[in-house]
Amino acid sequence: MFKLITPTTENQLNKYYQFRWQMLREPWRMPVGSERDEYDVVSHHRMIVDSRGRPMAIGRLYITPDNDGQIRYMAVKGNRRSKGMGSLVLVALESLARQEGAKRLVCNAREDAIAFYEKNGFERRGELTDERGPVRHQQMVKPLDPMANVLRRPEWCTELQQRWEAQIPIADKMGIKINQYTGYQFECSAQLNPNLNPHNTM
Repeated sequence: MFKLITPTTENQLNKYYQFRWQMLREPWRMPVGSERDEYDVVSHHRMIVDSRGRPMAIGRLYITPDNDGQIRYMAVKGNRRSKGMGSLVLVALESLARQEGAKRLVCNAREDAIAFYEKNGFERRGELTDERGPVRHQQMVKPLDPMANVLRRPEWCTELQQRWEAQIPIADKMGIKINQYTGYQFECSAQLNPNLNPHNTM
């Protein structure tokens, strides 16, 4: 029995970062602490755990100032690879990126993970590089069509989004985006940071 969670408790976060270090840093004899960076506190984290709460797969999404959804720290336990867990984490992070209004996903994939990302819709950009450490990496990109998941009348939603941005400029500044139209429900979202007032509320 496995489930996808957002690590929030102290115990969950400790397991999350320990797993990240064991999978991505320990094999290269890097110290504990090297698995974290300054963007962790402003990023989205997802983790698949088993029935005993042990991590099986993890991943992180950070929305950059350029509105890219940056995927980092993807890892799957060795005996759980090729079973769809990495793809499940990636789909969850992509969904979050769409909700945040990201225009594309970007990542620097390890050489042995390139095929995984290509299977999940990413494309290569540039050449392999070893500037990030002992393993060669490949920059990869996946454009996000904001209307790709709209169930009904995506062409209407596209036209409405364009009209908002052309006729109500503040709608674009506020990051108001159409998420979904089902024929019964119309759903929009707005990014938090551009809409914070001095009281840290919207």
